[in-house]
Amino acid sequence: MELPTEYFVQESKPFSKRVIKKLCEKSKTEIYETILGKYADRAFIEFSDYEITLCAINHPRNAGKQIIFSVFEKLSFWVQQEEHDKFIDCCICMDSYNLDEGVKCIDGHFYCGGMNGCIGSMVREQLERMHHQGDTIICSMCEKAFDTQSLAPFLTGDTWRKLEETIIDGKVNVRMEKLSHEFDRRLEEKIQAFMDEYGSADNQLKLRAKRLAKQAQDDILNLKCPHCKQPYAEFAGCMAIQCGTCKGHFCGYW
Repeated sequence: MELPTEYFVQESKPFSKRVIKKLCEKSKTEIYETILGKYADRAFIEFSDYEITLCAINHPRNAGKQIIFSVFEKLSFWVQQEEHDKFIDCCICMDSYNLDEGVKCIDGHFYCGGMNGCIGSMVREQLERMHHQGDTIICSMCEKAFDTQSLAPFLTGDTWRKLEETIIDGKVNVRMEKLSHEFDRRLEEKIQAFMDEYGSADNQLKLRAKRLAKQAQDDILNLKCPHCKQPYAEFAGCMAIQCGTCKGHFCGYW
């Protein structure tokens, strides 16, 4: 049954199945806000497998046709803007994909995404050597770095998790190397300060020799308690001696 054109008008236009699928993934609120816009209270939209149907209030006369024309224009602009019907060949497998089914490098090389996509294969192959290429994934064609976040929608959860872990490990290693260099720098400063204080290596050896000579002098010339090593100068009477410091007993002949 046809709708009376003095009250309503209706028109259908063909769209690709993937475009209709993308629209169907939107909520009713999103569709009314982004597609119908200001005509939401005067128009209705329906989807079938290969076409979109619009119905609009035709009051005043011919207003409905203008609404339908404007909404279809907006739909066409949205499809073009979102690039839902722009196909491109993957530079690895050479199969054709829609542009939103993969990712391009800065030089325009396209990689398909998904469970068995070429971008996932390339990421997994580069994980082991990422630390040698700046902790980034690079295009296998031009070796330009990808924006890591741009890869996320086209990788499986497991591959994305491994990529994040590798990036974090790289950041930790960089931090550890920085701390190691800082430690080495401070140690070198301390050594240099010591060298500045005691002069050349010969002077350091002389200083050590003086310390050893002083120690030998104390050991030979000064009598010491065998228990606490405290020197004592003299004693009187029997050679059975008690240390005045630690109260230990020993024989003065030893």
